[in-house]
Amino acid sequence: MRKVLTHDLREIFRRCKFRFDLQQQGVKGNIDSKTRYFRLLGKATEEAVDCKSRQEQTAVFLHHIQQLPVLEQQAARVEVDCMVTRSRELTSSTTNKTAKVKRQEQYKWVDNEPYTPSPDDREPPPLYPNPTFFTFYAKPDLVVEDWDAHGKIIRIVDEKIAERVRSKDRRNLYFFGFVASKQFAREQAQAWRRGESYEMPSIQLVVRALRSPGVLSVPEEVFWYKRAREKGSLQEYRKDIADMLEAERLGLFPASIDWDCGRCPFGKMVDGDPMTIICEAYRNQVLKQQQQAEDADTVA
Repeated sequence: MRKVLTHDLREIFRRCKFRFDLQQQGVKGNIDSKTRYFRLLGKATEEAVDCKSRQEQTAVFLHHIQQLPVLEQQAARVEVDCMVTRSRELTSSTTNKTAKVKRQEQYKWVDNEPYTPSPDDREPPPLYPNPTFFTFYAKPDLVVEDWDAHGKIIRIVDEKIAERVRSKDRRNLYFFGFVASKQFAREQAQAWRRGESYEMPSIQLVVRALRSPGVLSVPEEVFWYKRAREKGSLQEYRKDIADMLEAERLGLFPASIDWDCGRCPFGKMVDGDPMTIICEAYRNQVLKQQQQAEDADTVA
């Protein structure tokens, strides 16, 4: 197992260890038309936001959208156009003219800090005091470097091709803030060792649901990253890493069956054939449900 932790890896492991193991091995699942549609929407929107001209934006549209069936292309183009417009409007309305805007900025931090209790520390030692030496990676869609009366602000923005902000989107955003904060702390320590000053920025976290209608739901949620939570968060991340390593040592990656299995690439069936489902546990459940439905029809 590579010593790498991202939010997506962590979420997949906690959701279903079987899927985590297959994706670590590079196994490709079954992708249905709906999943493919939204993946292309996401790629097209991500690239089109950075386009400087309408012609360049159109070229991006055509590159991605032409991969869709002809009947879906016009609707996809309208959706991408709307999401690009919304992204630009939200960014321009919340960003000062002097701010620096970066897209796809990557943060990383190596967990190599051992636990060192302070003399006046009355709390019990943490359950996971040892460093994991895993590298934490975070790559938000947009980073804005700004200033206000209190000092420097780093605004981390994550844009979702969704109609609403979900709890996992908020967890993802907080993970971004954690990795960025740790990177800034390390940069500050390095600057101090060189005898240089370093202004530790405040971190503002923003998540946007670009497909939101904007009437019944809020297209953007904003909150501040709290460094006071870092100790607890680090323990949570180290526990997940310990569980991953233990699962690898034992070779145990059981499937977790829930309502979302039909959307998983290893739970999807091709042409309505349940035997094409890669996950054996979910395949058996689908076959059992089909048999029960047939038995009920027979009785009726």
